[in-house]
Amino acid sequence: MSLSLQTPELGTSALLRQLIANSADAKVPLGALVGTMGARAYGLFLIIGCIPCIVPGLAAISGPLVMWAGAQMLLGYTQPWLPRRLSERTLERAQLVRGLDLVAPCLTWLERLCRPCWPQVWRLGGWIFCGFLLVILGLALALPIPLTNYVLAAPIVLIALALVERDGCMLVLGWLASILALAVVAVAYTALLREIWQWLQSFAWI
Repeated sequence: MSLSLQTPELGTSALLRQLIANSADAKVPLGALVGTMGARAYGLFLIIGCIPCIVPGLAAISGPLVMWAGAQMLLGYTQPWLPRRLSERTLERAQLVRGLDLVAPCLTWLERLCRPCWPQVWRLGGWIFCGFLLVILGLALALPIPLTNYVLAAPIVLIALALVERDGCMLVLGWLASILALAVVAVAYTALLREIWQWLQSFAWI
């Protein structure tokens, strides 16, 4: 399966500027923006979805968002599917330009850090495996385990960066970091369940 990684070799910022420049209207439909970004739109969505992880207690919000993206990748969608009402929503062209100017330094740094490489890992098997990992990571984020949000968010951000810039090497690092993070969370969750069980046994009626 050939993904939308076959888009012209433009950086993310250049691709967005091209979309804005080619838009004849003052407003740009959200669906057109996602369509132009293709597979890269998953990366941007995941980065935005991980923002609540910064605030303790809000990781449960990030969990379903990450699972939503992962489930679509698991089903083979090469770009995020949006409900029709959301797809038809428009963004002011002037606001897009201002927002792009604001994040341009970050995008430029990202484009220097990550480069399109290792295209073989983007084949169907790798794409679906990535979706599977994101579903599991999102499920783990939704669990009420203290201090695990940063551990889980780190590999998600690595995967997001790989998706944005089509960096196969970064994607593999994201996979390895995901497996390690899930192992850490599994140990933490087992310890938490053990503590809860011991606490329950302390009651006389157990």
